[in-house]
Amino acid sequence: MSTTPANDDARPKGRVNISDQDLEAYVADRLGAGRRLEVEGFLACNPDLAARVMTERHRRGRRQGGFQAGLLRPSWGRVAAAGVAACVMSAAVGWHAAAQPPVTAHWREADGDAAPRYVEDALESRLAARVRAVMVSQTDTPVLDAAEVERALKVRIPRLPEGWRVVDAQIYPSDDGPALNVIVTTALGGRLHLFVVKANASVSASPVLARNGRDAVAYWERGASAYVLLADSPGVDLLQEARTLARSG
Repeated sequence: MSTTPANDDARPKGRVNISDQDLEAYVADRLGAGRRLEVEGFLACNPDLAARVMTERHRRGRRQGGFQAGLLRPSWGRVAAAGVAACVMSAAVGWHAAAQPPVTAHWREADGDAAPRYVEDALESRLAARVRAVMVSQTDTPVLDAAEVERALKVRIPRLPEGWRVVDAQIYPSDDGPALNVIVTTALGGRLHLFVVKANASVSASPVLARNGRDAVAYWERGASAYVLLADSPGVDLLQEARTLARSG
């Protein structure tokens, strides 16, 4: 896998100390962009802890009440003792300066309507993909057998536009059943995540943009399939790329 950061300026400099309070604040979406990047870099180097964090964020987004105090602490002493400065430095791979916020229920379209819940699952799959990207034992799967995926997941995989290239394709769990996350590069060099899952809402066949702060996703549905497109590199015209993909069938 590549070890070249998407943005050299995004690398945490020197030793980064991550506390229980930082992890709890990350789950609760209370960190600023810079500190959030440092926490994400640390999690990318500690997959077991990252899995627990993702699980807690997933639960928190779907229940009333706050963070379950102490959930992460049993693992913290072990990972802290290992010394993670070098790991955090390298974990900036794929995590650009405008690091994405934790999954929340605050994704809104321009008219104020809430985004469908599978947007949250798409964001979680992107985080999991970023953790995989820095794990030597997790290899990329740059071959996508659309027919096989369609048979297994009962979804339709759109044909990628000319010049787009599959970097990795993995199946992830979601509230609506198994879903596909495909990492692609576009003809212009942009890096995107395409999340495909069975539709559970009535959404336009034309891509719609939703925002949470400065972050954005585009989503649309066709038949029984729902699609979410997320940028993994800065400067991408997400809505335009989503329209190109939707038109390709």
